[in-house]
Amino acid sequence: MDALEENHPEYAEYLYRAATVYQNMDEHGLAKSTLTEAVRLAQDKYGQKHPEYATAISALGVVLLETDEKDRGKALVEQSERVLCDYLGREHPEVIEAMVEVARVKRLLGNPRQALEELVDLEALAKKQLGADGQPYANVLVEMGRAYLLDGDPQAAQQSLVKAGNIFVEQLGEESPDVKEVLRLIQLARSGNPEQINGEVIHQLEKHVPEYAEYNRIRTVTSQELTEVQERQVRITNMLQRLSQNQ
Repeated sequence: MDALEENHPEYAEYLYRAATVYQNMDEHGLAKSTLTEAVRLAQDKYGQKHPEYATAISALGVVLLETDEKDRGKALVEQSERVLCDYLGREHPEVIEAMVEVARVKRLLGNPRQALEELVDLEALAKKQLGADGQPYANVLVEMGRAYLLDGDPQAAQQSLVKAGNIFVEQLGEESPDVKEVLRLIQLARSGNPEQINGEVIHQLEKHVPEYAEYNRIRTVTSQELTEVQERQVRITNMLQRLSQNQ
């Protein structure tokens, strides 16, 4: 079997999957190195004005928000939005998703009110362009709910979250992680306990961290997937070593 070349789409997908595993394990350094390679590949193949490059820098930016490079992470996510907007137009679904991510970054950095200022206008745009019964629109509503909670308006949070929950149940089923997160956020809103409503609690909920047994199952499946890729001579360890040698 031929080796998987670096410019093969499957190689880039592997990098994103590996980075997700590292991030879920709180191995942010490894996730950063992996996504730095993904950014390099996207830049070399597409340039800095292409959606693939925007996707790569946004993924890296989100990881950096978990480190002491938060400002750089925020800048990368905002740059991703600009690239997508210039390439696809403001009303494109991918651009709307990128705008939600920018609002999320502001909320994560402790500015829920600034996030809401963008989300209120974005909600109307998403409803018009994406429809009021789809998951992308529900994602906007959930982010609004999170921001409202942190901004001290649990009633508005509940209104957004209930709408989102109904959409998620219809689209994904009652057992989906999205539905479970929404239900827990609604519980927080109804509790009225400010000690339970803080950025860290809400951030942990949105990670959708699985239970211990399920987490081990995912790790086993992931390990099998990585072995299959290694059989095709694509080894993430070698890549990371090569990166460190070049620094």
